[in-house]
Amino acid sequence: MHFLQQFRWVVLPLGFCWLIVGLGLIIPQFLWAYDQRDLGRLRNFGACVECNISEADLRMTKLNGANLRSSDMAKTIFFSANLQVADLSGSNLRGANLEQADLQGANLQGSNLEGANLRGANLKRANLRGANLKGVKLFGANMSEADLSGVWFNTADLQNANLSKSDLSGSIFYSTRLRGAQFRGAYFCNTHFGTEVTPQIEFRHCELEPHRGSQR
Repeated sequence: MHFLQQFRWVVLPLGFCWLIVGLGLIIPQFLWAYDQRDLGRLRNFGACVECNISEADLRMTKLNGANLRSSDMAKTIFFSANLQVADLSGSNLRGANLEQADLQGANLQGSNLEGANLRGANLKRANLRGANLKGVKLFGANMSEADLSGVWFNTADLQNANLSKSDLSGSIFYSTRLRGAQFRGAYFCNTHFGTEVTPQIEFRHCELEPHRGSQR
């Protein structure tokens, strides 16, 4: 009997310890929205296609040339990150923080950036063809020479943004804030401006084509 009592006092604490360890391994999976294995692959190999790294903190991270095609990056923090020529096409970047990020030459074709923060970001020569930029903060962003064809800019903030020499064919600007935006040398064809065009917007040397079906 005495042996059984001693055995109980040894086994029970050990079982409790193993329970704590098990919970320690399981609970964090529910605390983090992203998949830690996916994040590890990205950090180690610079590529993670169709990954889940939503809500991860990657501020000031060097991810130039990374392949993140068709990944879930909703609300991920990329503040001041280096994403030059990275492939982010077809990805979910809804609500992501890309403020001051370097996205020069990046591929964002068909991505969903609704509500994302891109204030002061460098998107020079980036490919955003067909991307959803509804409600995006692009104040002071550089989008010169970018492919912005078919982009939805509805309710976006493009104040003081540089869109010089960009391709804006088929893009839609409804309720878009454009004060101080530069469009010098930009290409417009079937571009819809539901926004009031104010004198503070610069349209010098732009190439304008009539809407399809309109009479010359």
